Amino acid sequence: MVKKNRNILRNKGKGIKLNQLLKLYKQCKHKHCPILMLHKKQHSSMNECSIFNSSETVEYTYPQKNDVLIKKPSDYSSLSMVRQSNNLKEILIPEGYYTIAIDALIKAQNSNNNITKDSLIFPILFCFRHYLEIIMKDTIRKFKIANNEITLEQIGYDKEHSLLTIWNQLKKYIQQTQTVECQAFEKLINEINRIDNKSFSFRYAYVGTNNNEENINPIFKNEIDIDLDNLKSVMEKMHNFIEGISELTYQN
Repeated sequence: MVKKNRNILRNKGKGIKLNQLLKLYKQCKHKHCPILMLHKKQHSSMNECSIFNSSETVEYTYPQKNDVLIKKPSDYSSLSMVRQSNNLKEILIPEGYYTIAIDALIKAQNSNNNITKDSLIFPILFCFRHYLEIIMKDTIRKFKIANNEITLEQIGYDKEHSLLTIWNQLKKYIQQTQTVECQAFEKLINEINRIDNKSFSFRYAYVGTNNNEENINPIFKNEIDIDLDNLKSVMEKMHNFIEGISELTYQN
C-alpha cells in the first residue's frame, strides 16, 4: 500500500485519475499512509496517526447530480441569508471573518493534534487579517460620510490591500494618534504587514506567477513559531481597539 501511494504521489505531475485520488484519500486514513508517516516524524508528539483528526472508519459520501450548494431551507431554523441591505453587510461581513478567526483559534487551542494546529493557523491569520482590512476600510468610509466628503452612494476607500497603507489613511481621521494604544496598534499592523502586505501569504503556499512553468517559490522560507494563547489575546485587543475607532464615526 505504501509503495502504491508513493507511486501516485510521484506521478501526480502526469495527472491522477479521479478514482485514484479518492482511493489515496481513503488510504490516508490508514496508519501506514506515507503522508501521515512524514507528518508523524515532523510532529513526534502526535498521538493519532491521522491528518483528519480521527482514527475511526468513516463512510464517505460524494457529490450527486442533484446536489446544489445554495438552496432555500425547508426548515427556516436552518436559514442563513446573504442580505441586500448595505448597512447590515458593513457590520456582518467583518464580524463574520473575526468570529471565524476566533472560533478556529479556540479549536486549535483545544486540539492535541499538531497537524490540526498547523492547518488551522492559515485560515485563522487570513480571516483576522481580512477582518482588519475591511473594518478599517469601512471606518474610513464612515468618517468620510460623517465629514460630508462623500455621499452614501459612494465607496469612499481605495482598492488597496496593504494594512499599513489603509491604516495611514484612517489615521487622518483620528485626533489622538500618539496614545499608547494607538501606537501599539500601529506596531501590530506593521508586524502583520511585514508578513503579508498583499493579503496573499496565508492563502497560498507559493508566490504567485503568471508563468505556471516557473519553479515554485515558497512564501515562507523559514518556520514561524506562534503562541496560540498570546495570538488570541492580542487579536482580541486589536479587535476592541479598532471597533472603538469605528464607533467614533457615529459621534461626528
